[in-house]
Amino acid sequence: MEENRKKHIPAARELPVVPLRDTVLFPGTNLQFEVYGPAAFAAVKKAMDGDQRAFFTAQKDATLDAPRFGDLYAIGCVGRIRQVRRVMDRLALNVSIDGAYRAVISKRLPSVECLNAAVLQIAEREAGESNYVTAMMRQGREQFRRWAALAHPDAHVELPPVNGPGALADLIANEFPLEPDEKQDLLEETDQLKRLEAVNVIILQEIELLELEGEINEKVQEKLDKGQREYYLREQMHTIAEELGEEDDEGEYEKYMRRIGESAMPDECKKKLTEETGRLRTMPPASPDANVSRTYLDRCLSLPWGKYSKDNLDIAHAKRILERDHYGMADVKERIVELIAAMAVAPDIKGQIICFAGPPGVGKTSVVRSIATALGRKYQRISLGGVHDEAEIRGHRRTYIGSMPGRIINAVIDAGTANPVILLDEIDKTAGDFRGDPSSALLEALDGEQNNTFTDHYIDMPFDLSKVLFITTANDKYAIPGPLQDRMEIIDLYSYTAEEKFHIAKKHLIKRQLKEHNIKPASLRITDKAIRLMIDGYTREAGVRQLERQIAKICRKTSVFLAEDPACRTVVNEKNLADFLGARKYRPEDETREDAVGLVNGLAWTSVGGELLTVETAVLDGTGKIELTGSLGDVMKESARAAVSYVRSRADALHIDREF
Repeated sequence: MEENRKKHIPAARELPVVPLRDTVLFPGTNLQFEVYGPAAFAAVKKAMDGDQRAFFTAQKDATLDAPRFGDLYAIGCVGRIRQVRRVMDRLALNVSIDGAYRAVISKRLPSVECLNAAVLQIAEREAGESNYVTAMMRQGREQFRRWAALAHPDAHVELPPVNGPGALADLIANEFPLEPDEKQDLLEETDQLKRLEAVNVIILQEIELLELEGEINEKVQEKLDKGQREYYLREQMHTIAEELGEEDDEGEYEKYMRRIGESAMPDECKKKLTEETGRLRTMPPASPDANVSRTYLDRCLSLPWGKYSKDNLDIAHAKRILERDHYGMADVKERIVELIAAMAVAPDIKGQIICFAGPPGVGKTSVVRSIATALGRKYQRISLGGVHDEAEIRGHRRTYIGSMPGRIINAVIDAGTANPVILLDEIDKTAGDFRGDPSSALLEALDGEQNNTFTDHYIDMPFDLSKVLFITTANDKYAIPGPLQDRMEIIDLYSYTAEEKFHIAKKHLIKRQLKEHNIKPASLRITDKAIRLMIDGYTREAGVRQLERQIAKICRKTSVFLAEDPACRTVVNEKNLADFLGARKYRPEDETREDAVGLVNGLAWTSVGGELLTVETAVLDGTGKIELTGSLGDVMKESARAAVSYVRSRADALHIDREF
């Protein structure tokens, strides 16, 4: 047992040290490499002057020209130099060596011309004889043959006979294309069986990679061959059909030319697409450029050139739709009716770009959908929230990989008509960066005097957007850039009052949630007092989204009751509302209000509604300075100082000491 353990043979030997770059010498193998630098030259000369033996070890950094002991691996191989030739054009020595045995540097010896060291031979752990060892050696040889057949199919590579798994592993590692650090790990492994196992794993992984690469190459070649074969067959069929006078089938070129001729696009656009079709005809059908050209032609021809849907300009019909879908909003409905009336009187009117500005949840988006329904037009929505790239609006140039039209052109293509209603949602949320400014890209589209020749970067042809009804929405109209705001008529939608929320919930929200949850009206009834309590005690918002969520919560709990008893009838009133929605979240402000000196109510306005602020004032002994606390802006601070100044100026009339 003791003999099989790894140990160093005690007899040390003084040898010159020759550094190796990007390679490792194994025992029992032959290696040819080039030596550079005076120190390496001196080490080779010293070995040749003696018994031609030297210690060969790899450099940790192959770029060093004059490595020291710290730059070399401690474990290397003692070898015998067989031949040395000078390479004149590179000032190097070409050295051929035979590896003898593994060794480790036991002591660094002083020397002026080259590196000198005392090295000890490393004893290896022998594997012995067993069926497992025999099987591992057979597998190693067989895997090496498979790898050689895949890596060098034109050469016959055969391993010479060796004794033991360690020698076989060294031989394979020397022939196999491994990284220097991987070879060094194998050199330092003194257990012969483990070294052969590691080599077998490395060869198997390389075989799998080579087989996968071969499959990929075969598939690529097969596709190329198939594309060329299809091209030649098509040309042959075309020629045969011409000779027989039977060329009746419409080819790709003829199909595109027919579609271009039937399109209502301007003549300049037809000329450009005709030239593109001619270029497509000269390309191999399976080439990437041909696919890009086909996609471009399909996109251009799918645009609704000259296709318009017929408008329903009946004022009474529009009023019925708006009243059915929305409660209140008198100003908004009046403006929409005016818009439809103007279109009826002057069909070619331009420049009617409307922006609905108001807090979230007040129905801006749903109003636009109702306008499209009332007019009988197609409806498309473009969300601009978080858009940073100008190409999102105006498209990408066709020179880019994966280029596509912008969102406006895509919306027109999806609508199938040149006069849809397009909603530009959250126009105040666009932001510019190094990729461009989307709001600037919208200037042309939203200008009635320019958008009749709107040019998308991908289509690269003018398209008429003057018949498109653009409607935008925003939460904060002051966040819209000035030039863009100048092109739109802004209609403010204010917060709903409690009474408006009550009617909206009763006429719209409850019905919609009952339908979505598949609950019959007879199975769930919410009383008027419960609705008002939900508005006052469970929601505090400008719109009605939170209110609809509370109604949905009641519907979900009712669904549980119906799942247990389908005949269940649920009535929600102000007494049992807390059982469905939990404890009340908000209390009426008049319940906590008490008359107190130094307290006054202020009003604050935000883009999502209004707030009631309680301002508290305390007079204390001091130097007469005013201290303002809280997160106040400059305007609020100026207002407070103005109030103090006013009180001081009216001190006599108010019977207040001037030095208070």
